[in-house]
Amino acid sequence: MNPDRKSGTSLRRGGPRSAAGKSKASRNALRHGLASTNRPPELAAEIEYLAKALCGADRDPALFDQASIIAQNVLMLQRIREQQVAEIDRLREPPARAPAKGDDSPPIEEQQHDAEDLEQAIPNLIRLERYERRTWSQQKRAIYKFMNIALMRKIGTPR
Repeated sequence: MNPDRKSGTSLRRGGPRSAAGKSKASRNALRHGLASTNRPPELAAEIEYLAKALCGADRDPALFDQASIIAQNVLMLQRIREQQVAEIDRLREPPARAPAKGDDSPPIEEQQHDAEDLEQAIPNLIRLERYERRTWSQQKRAIYKFMNIALMRKIGTPR
């Protein structure tokens, strides 16, 4: 068998193939408000405040850029966690109607509704977890670069 040939399972897991499917998939993170190339304007002041706090008295633009990325990721992780908690809290909401007297088990319709809610929540939580992993990865890179720039400035070595 040709080693360059993809196995049957990998062909089925390649993601959307049509232009419309790719376009829709590219907007998934935007739907959650978690992936945008621009800083959210409502958070710009907070990002700048956190970045300046990280830099202290150092006004190196490269250091400030990394500090801004760190601050933006901190706020993004906070938003992701809030959405995860909201999704879990939605599952914890009490049923719309109370069970009959003397019957401790929820009616079949409510059990079915709970299963449907869980079925809907799991993919959302998986997506949020993927955004969280990506944000942690960006955060780790930004912290590494920030520390490297700060160290190089401290010992006086050019970057």
